[in-house]
Amino acid sequence: MLNQSLSWSDEIALIFFIWATLLAIASGYLHNKHVNLDLITRKLSPDWAAGASMLAEGLTLGYLFSLTVSSFQHLP
Repeated sequence: MLNQSLSWSDEIALIFFIWATLLAIASGYLHNKHVNLDLITRKLSPDWAAGASMLAEGLTLGYLFSLTVSSFQHLP
């Protein structure tokens, strides 16, 4: 009994780890505490920094939208 481990326990641990990671990323993004590099935007004027931030948000939204569409196309 002790030499026979559960075959699915490793997969469950991996799935829980992935979900915890994805939830942490979503929570950080929601509360604006995500990891970012603001070396360039700190040197810009407030108007340009707001525009750069808006561009980054738009590119992120476009990427997520294309990823969602691609995922739905690959469903059986």
